[in-house]
Amino acid sequence: KLLFILYIVMMSIFINPISIQAEESYSYPNLVSESAVLLDGNTGQVLYEKDMHKRQYPASITKIMTGMIAVEEGIMSETLTMSSEAVFSIGRNTSHIALNVGENISLEQALYGLAIESGNDAANGIAEHISGDIESFAQAMNAKADKVGALDTNFVNPHGLPDSNHHTTAYDMAKIMEEAIKKPKFLEVFNERR
Repeated sequence: KLLFILYIVMMSIFINPISIQAEESYSYPNLVSESAVLLDGNTGQVLYEKDMHKRQYPASITKIMTGMIAVEEGIMSETLTMSSEAVFSIGRNTSHIALNVGENISLEQALYGLAIESGNDAANGIAEHISGDIESFAQAMNAKADKVGALDTNFVNPHGLPDSNHHTTAYDMAKIMEEAIKKPKFLEVFNERR
């Protein structure tokens, strides 16, 4: 009996094949970003792009590069001491974690302040701790960007506050993020909420 039903179903498929068509009226979500890219994490293949090579001001996503370098080059238990430059070169009306001149915190604490609160003062402290000064850290950021294939990027600071020479592209940020997420400590810190 079961074989007979199976036979009838198979015959009806061959006699009256079902035609399946994609719904032509499907509309994609409206993307309001000026530029974007979606990469396959395993192959690097571009799955979607919208002006992915257009130069943009990266703002606080700059901190992805700062965090990646901190994880790669620093020791989390090391103590960094906040300088006057690290504290006062950013406006108090910007994102910060209220660090003071002479304050000592671990590199790990600074990294959490960078990732969770988008602390510009923490970014400066990290930069000075890793490279000695903000300008040298920016050079290290640009060298790292070149190394990961982010060739249309130029960083001038570790936090992303406005500067006409501070720019990247959606594609370059995807390449930077692709490298950053390979580091377990980066993922641990940047996935925390508080």
